[in-house]
Amino acid sequence: MEKVKIEKSDKHFLIEVSPKENCSPDFLRDWALDHRPFLEEQIGKYGGVLFKGFSIKKGSDFEKVALAIDENLTDKHVFDGAVGTKRTRFVSDVASPDLKDVPMPLSMHNEDSFVSKVPPKIMFCSLTSAPWGGESLVADCRKVYQSLPQEVQKKYRLQKLKSMLVLEDKLFLANSLIPKNIELIEAFAKGEGAHTVKRISYDMTRFLFTVPATLTLNGEEDVWFNTLHQSVFYNKCVDIWMAYKMLGGIKNRLRSLSLIGSSLSKDFITFLKKGSDPLKMHDCHLENGEKITAWDRFQMGLAFWKNTAVLPLKDGEFFVLDNRLVSHGRMPYRGRRVMVSAMTKPQPIA
Repeated sequence: MEKVKIEKSDKHFLIEVSPKENCSPDFLRDWALDHRPFLEEQIGKYGGVLFKGFSIKKGSDFEKVALAIDENLTDKHVFDGAVGTKRTRFVSDVASPDLKDVPMPLSMHNEDSFVSKVPPKIMFCSLTSAPWGGESLVADCRKVYQSLPQEVQKKYRLQKLKSMLVLEDKLFLANSLIPKNIELIEAFAKGEGAHTVKRISYDMTRFLFTVPATLTLNGEEDVWFNTLHQSVFYNKCVDIWMAYKMLGGIKNRLRSLSLIGSSLSKDFITFLKKGSDPLKMHDCHLENGEKITAWDRFQMGLAFWKNTAVLPLKDGEFFVLDNRLVSHGRMPYRGRRVMVSAMTKPQPIA
């Protein structure tokens, strides 16, 4: 360990690794290979590792290091719902680098927690950081669970829920490399854990999964593990307010109020068109039939923000997460931002 510094930060819960002298990707690759068991232990204990001060300038450099940390990377992200640009076999852009103004934060989530198989690890590297905003967000899902009211913990612990995903062919087929053939799509999706696959239009398919609301890892740690808090209009407002509050300043507070007003207006028009009750529009139930209420979802959204830490990555820095222990998100940003990712092969949720 004499060639790197291992530290804990008072600003987040991940363990930090930084170089004492050599910051090259080749050095980091060799060091990670030699210390893979140590990294596994730290990722399991703290939820992830942040590599600071290294000089990773391109996707191929990141891929070398990622493979050194875990050789079981995947070259497919089947149910992603977006076609990212692949830079190498295992590394893809998180979002289009052409995006220059993204005023909405990305809600906290565990990658693919809405389907039956998830990547155990996920890695993100900043090749170009945004001139304003764009910080990565992380939350320890063990603490998220502990922050929930006792009645919510009791209601959702070890319960399962139905998760529906609708994908256009151009998204699903591009990611999975499956020919446009419903029989092949159905066979593949069921192999990935979908128990219902239905064609709903000439270019769209609906997939239904059963996923856990929480996990119990190592027989003792309860972990919040779902995206029930996402998408509902009141938690979008919470996300906007909390993200801009973190950015600080009166202008950002006013900006958040403007975005909340715009979001609520769009949702209100949708409610009017559908003639629906906004608090019932996203109604769903646990597998045992118990209703997932708006109040429950609101508590979930608050629990994430209570436990969210900010990672302001510099160019060339990256982090590795245990995808079951830690959720991730993103702050709003302006200007060019290039973030790439790699993840391990999906495994059944345990």
